Parts: sequence; structure tokens; C-alpha cells
Amino acid sequence: MIPIHLKYQIESLENRIKGFGTDQVKIALFDLDNTLIIGDIGEAVFVRLMADGAPLKCTWEEYQSFLRFDVTAAYRLMVESMAGISLREVEEATLRVLIQTSPFIETGKACVSVPKPHPGMKKLISLLQKLRYCIYIISASNQISVRIAAEEFFGISPECSFGIETKIENKCLSATLVKPFPIAAGKVEVYHKYVGNFPPLITAADSLVDAPMLGLTDPMGLSLWVGKNRSEFKTAKERLGQPQRFCFVQRPRSHSLRNSVRTFGEQRSSDVVSSTVFAEM
Repeated sequence: MIPIHLKYQIESLENRIKGFGTDQVKIALFDLDNTLIIGDIGEAVFVRLMADGAPLKCTWEEYQSFLRFDVTAAYRLMVESMAGISLREVEEATLRVLIQTSPFIETGKACVSVPKPHPGMKKLISLLQKLRYCIYIISASNQISVRIAAEEFFGISPECSFGIETKIENKCLSATLVKPFPIAAGKVEVYHKYVGNFPPLITAADSLVDAPMLGLTDPMGLSLWVGKNRSEFKTAKERLGQPQRFCFVQRPRSHSLRNSVRTFGEQRSSDVVSSTVFAEM
């Protein structure tokens, strides 16, 4: 179920854009990891490959070390370390992750949650599809796994999903990554390169790193902050400093993926164009 306040915001958005005619392009743009899904598909596939004995070029500890100091370098390192692995191996590892029934993937010191679709966001995507939105995903995980997860979980076409892309040589991943990299401000570059210059009416993300992507939102549109950290949400709202509605959607507190919905209430600022929705989906 979609929280009533969020549903209201979408209905209000639909009413606002009616005046632009039936040819109005409606775009919704989403991050994937910890936004549309609970978990990180890139990390899960990396650990799955590691557990399968794939010849990765870096260890989990090295990745974690980079992650503490340079997120961009860490995400690139993870994908670059898969050089030499066949495209088929990555595809098969991704599919095994998606159907795994146990909650964790473990090997050595690495332990990550198995990604599952966020139940409320899945319903939201379904609603937006019915409303004829063009839905795009831009993620900092490897593009192969991003496209498989987006299609399997949400029915989103691979051509509408983007991650860190690797050049393929002889049906294997190479160490050469395709620019721009969809990390931080790079997500804006990816959007303009592959989607266009028309601003999305709806955006959703879970991290301050994605503030530039949220900043793409049309001023009359709706931005969603999906996560558990309200202080980061407030920081992101201050950074954007834009008039569009910015909603906080709290994800389930556990990974049980329960369907219960708890609404914390709606807070409105003195600016009539701005509102905040606190809701657990």
C-alpha cells in the first residue's frame, strides 16, 4: 500500500501537469540500491562471485577501505575488479542472488544482505507505470546487474536502466569503464547523455551522494528520500533549496518486508509549495 500522503502528492502532481496537455512527457527517475530495493545489488553480486571463486582483482577488505575514504573510487574499483570475468558469469551470479532464499551472502569476512524489492516502492512503480510515466534507473552498481534486477523486480526495460558500464571484449568484462560514471554528479551527466534534457517530474534516492540527481527534479515535481536517516533528509532538503515538494519515505525497519504501513504525519513549511511526508512503506 502507498501511504495516503504520498498518493495525494502524486495526484496533486497529475493535476498540476494536466494544463500542459496530453503530450506532456512524464519522467520518473530512481536510484536502485536502498531506494527501489532494500540492499545493494552491486555488493551482493560481488560477494556472490567471490564465494563462487571468481578471479576478482580486489578483496572485500580493499573495497571497504576505499569506501570509507572515496565512494567514487570504491564503486569504480568494485566494477574494475571484475575484469576478465565473462558476461555470462556475471549474469548468472546476478540471477542467483535475486532468487536466493537465505537473507545473507557470506564468504570470508564479507557478509551482505540479499537485495529484495522495497514493497512500497514496487507499488509506487506500478502506479507510475499505470499513469504512463517513463521510468528510468541510474545506479552506481555494475550495469549488468542493475538491468537484470530492474527488469526482474519492476518490469523496467534494460534500455531504461544505467549503471557503471564496462566495455566487453571477447564476451568478457574489461577493466575499461565507460564515461560518464553514474556516481554523484555523474548521474546527472548520465541522465543528460542517455535520457535527455527534459527534467524528471519525480526523483527518488537514499543518499546525500545523490543530491545532484535529486536536483534534476522539475520545480513543480516531487522528490522522494527513501531511507532511515531523517537528519540526512533534512540536510539534502537544505542543499537542494528548490521549491519542489520533497518527501521522506521511511523504509521498513527490518528486512522482513512486511506490508504494514505506518504514517508519521505530514509537516508543512511556511512555503506553501513545500511539504514533507513521513511514512513507512
